[in-house]
Amino acid sequence: MYADDAALFVKPLRHEVADVKEILHGFGPASGLIINSEKCVAFPIRCDELDIQVVLQDFNCPLGSLPCKYLGLPLSLTKPRRVEVQPLIDKLASKAKGWMGKLMAKPVMSSFSTYFLTMFAANPWAVKKMDKIRRNFLWDIEEGTNGGVKCVVSWKRICSPKDVGGLGIKDFVAFGRALRLRWLWYQWGDDERPWRGTEVPCDLVDKQVFLACTQIELRNGEKCKFWTNRWLDGMAPQHIAPLLFPWLEGRT
Repeated sequence: MYADDAALFVKPLRHEVADVKEILHGFGPASGLIINSEKCVAFPIRCDELDIQVVLQDFNCPLGSLPCKYLGLPLSLTKPRRVEVQPLIDKLASKAKGWMGKLMAKPVMSSFSTYFLTMFAANPWAVKKMDKIRRNFLWDIEEGTNGGVKCVVSWKRICSPKDVGGLGIKDFVAFGRALRLRWLWYQWGDDERPWRGTEVPCDLVDKQVFLACTQIELRNGEKCKFWTNRWLDGMAPQHIAPLLFPWLEGRT
């Protein structure tokens, strides 16, 4: 359920929905932010066996369905589909057409994806399409040009840092991974994050890269896990004693 860009997760029970309505109505006069239920949207999640109309009878709001968009990002129970990623590619293409050949606009071409890549890993097909748009933009090649036009420098060299001869244009795969690694950093060091305790949008490779790039100092043991964290000369005890580790109960 959305209320002024806030997502509220509620059990699909009529009395709980009614309680939320009362809370929001009390919140309005107290804060000056009046809630209009008709502008809220309820998205049932795996409620196929329930009569949602009855559940929402006391909360007069439209009924939506997943997948949808929330704060500009695709929201669903699965990874984003091509149809949900395509608007990002279309936006990049439309901007590139208007900026073709303008040097000052070149750094901006990579920034469009930052928000998306913070949450989702770049799909290979999407990276290929976006790189083609950026490559055509860089060399001032019109879309649809066939043959006769060659890039002066390899794309891999273009994406290299400036201090090694590149232009510093971001590699979407590496850039996206760096953005997602911040979730693991904040999860480790900041107890005030409201999302702490939930699963972060990082895959196994992200987590392995983070472990390889960080060092842990064992102190009072409140955060560090004895068996699975790399605190012993850069290694985790589970890797030092791999045959013993599976036999431990409640291992952490």
